[in-house]
Amino acid sequence: THDQLYSDAQRRRSRRQESATYSPLDQCFTPDTSATRDFLQRKARLAERRGEAPPPGAETTRQSRVDRLLRSKVERERELLGLREEREREELAMHHTLDKVCMGIC
Repeated sequence: THDQLYSDAQRRRSRRQESATYSPLDQCFTPDTSATRDFLQRKARLAERRGEAPPPGAETTRQSRVDRLLRSKVERERELLGLREEREREELAMHHTLDKVCMGIC
């Protein structure tokens, strides 16, 4: 009944509070962030030498962001140019084929 529901809610609330504050000493984890930061910095320098984008999590400067965006824009423009040229070649081939067909029929 009502009293049972109330006591059950109190038990659940106290268990929730215990689990939120519980941290066993033999199972705590503290990552070595300095080693991770050093690794990311080395990885970023290597990527920069190769002309690649920095790895996720690497510190970026304004200039590195601008360079990355510019590189992305140039790559996208190259890709678009290639697609346009491919489409033009396909259209020319199609018109050339249609001209041959038309010459035979017309």
